[in-house]
Amino acid sequence: MEGTQSTAATKTNKRRLRKPKTAKKSAPKESKDFRYLEIVKLIRAYLPITINGIAVTKIIELHLESEAKTVEDSKENITEGEQKTKKRSSKAAKKQKQQIICDHIQRVIARDPTQPIYISFMIPPSDPDFPFDLDTLKFNLTIPSDYPRSAKALPSLIVLNNDIPKGFAVNIERGFKQIARLTKSNDKSKKSTLNASSVPEEEEEMSLVDGKGLLSQVHTLDKYLETFLKQERRQTMKFVSFKTSKSPVPLATPEPTPPPPSTHESVHIPKNLPANINEKDLKKRAQAIEEMTTKLGSNVKMFNKSNLEWRYKIVVPISSARNLPQLWTINNENVDIFITVPMEYPRAPPRVTMSTNFSTNLLVAKKKTLQDCGKTMVELVEEAKKAEKNLRTNVDNKINGQGVGLVSLLNWISNNLSLLVLDTELFGQWRENVRVIRG
Repeated sequence: MEGTQSTAATKTNKRRLRKPKTAKKSAPKESKDFRYLEIVKLIRAYLPITINGIAVTKIIELHLESEAKTVEDSKENITEGEQKTKKRSSKAAKKQKQQIICDHIQRVIARDPTQPIYISFMIPPSDPDFPFDLDTLKFNLTIPSDYPRSAKALPSLIVLNNDIPKGFAVNIERGFKQIARLTKSNDKSKKSTLNASSVPEEEEEMSLVDGKGLLSQVHTLDKYLETFLKQERRQTMKFVSFKTSKSPVPLATPEPTPPPPSTHESVHIPKNLPANINEKDLKKRAQAIEEMTTKLGSNVKMFNKSNLEWRYKIVVPISSARNLPQLWTINNENVDIFITVPMEYPRAPPRVTMSTNFSTNLLVAKKKTLQDCGKTMVELVEEAKKAEKNLRTNVDNKINGQGVGLVSLLNWISNNLSLLVLDTELFGQWRENVRVIRG
């Protein structure tokens, strides 16, 4: 009896000594990276050409080389099961490549989740009766870091085809922008359509294909590609192309006109020239300058000249506000740059700079308008100054010490203004994408 009471007391004491049970804390659920998941879905459908400027073939090659080093004795220890796997390797090759690419993108995101992802593709039109002579649409897709969480973070597309004129390429790019906006405008709607009242008049009502992710957006682009190419060619610049047409169409009834007076002035050899400059070089330089002043017309003005170099102010029209600093785009249609042509040109390259007071003048002129733009004056100026610096550096990298054509260079700047303001690393990735796709 006494033993029973002792046992009962012991159990009672144990119950008293037990720590009260606390509710188990559930481990926080890891939030899914929907940007990565959408990219994976897209890659499963279309194998990309480059990722952040690096060729996919190179990424796969480096991965396979690394994998081979860890299996040095693979030839000596091949089992029967492995032999069967080896026979199926040709069928699994595509899936293996896809997985390598997906793993690479996951590592890129893990290194810096705040950076956008740049992926280029070559995708043939799916319509067997596609009326245009276009084998593949080559484009670079930019996926922002906040996509798809933020309604403002929309993917964007740049057409890389040489065989699509710039004006029509812009129609495709704008069409994709409309598609990307459509995915956000219908988040609360059952039917994903965009009616004519919310888009420009020339753009018809569109509906998304199979959802609203990246793959859906690319499929929708494919669906409406013919529509975008049939739209009127959009004006992208005011400059005349550097390449001359074999059969030029005169703008007016041709009449004999005397040569521009600037020709004689430009051929004139200034005094006190450096010894390394000769008359032949000066004539080539004069022809290039005359071509620039003739073709660009009122968009070019002489700023100053010396015995060492001539400096011109160029008014570059803004064809797309994408990526440009807010200060440049509010009630403003042009950007002022300077091109300096040394006497040694074309053996020495021209230099391109921004007007030192361009952004400051805009700030003063539009001070009242800018008060409601959502940024402080300091933020606006800092954003603009950074864009100016990037533009100068990116153009310098393009020229790279070469004597490029003046009109060709200025047309290139006009067409790529929205890209030239990007950080040098991002702009370099875009140039590499273009280089890889164009072969």
